[in-house]
Amino acid sequence: MTTQDLLEIIQMDYDLEMIETTTGTNGYPRCLKKALIGLKNFEQVEEIANKYPEVRITTFHKRDGWQLWERDNNTTYEALQNSASDFGDDYTQFTSEDAEDYFENEVKPFLEDFENFEDLNKFLKEREEVLDKIQLLDDNELVITYQGRYYDTIEKKSMSFYHDTHHYAIGVIID
Repeated sequence: MTTQDLLEIIQMDYDLEMIETTTGTNGYPRCLKKALIGLKNFEQVEEIANKYPEVRITTFHKRDGWQLWERDNNTTYEALQNSASDFGDDYTQFTSEDAEDYFENEVKPFLEDFENFEDLNKFLKEREEVLDKIQLLDDNELVITYQGRYYDTIEKKSMSFYHDTHHYAIGVIID
């Protein structure tokens, strides 16, 4: 059985996406190989690795505009750990546990900074939106804010992640 045949079997059994990968760090074609992404969780990828010892679990990277995913020789041992630090400066994260103290920590200290009702009202509406999003979170989610305003809701642990033209996905490849 060829590598291509085995990947196609795994792809059909687990309903995964076949991708083309390169060792070129700029997406340029070099040492092309097929791989699979689109896994539901890390337990599923471990199941595949146990069932098919020929595969290696790894993380792939792709930028917007690239046709190929970049790969390396590293093995991935856990799901992607996402946080506000993935976004850069001025981003903050909140979990469902933060809802209880949100007003005390994120609203009350700033109330004296306003000189008119219009600006205060705008500030309160933005913070209320954030609190509403925090209250809807499940255990594996984070609310991300940018300069105090709601930005996005993401998973704490995931099999793929996208931000600012960068795609990351955990998958399997046969070396």
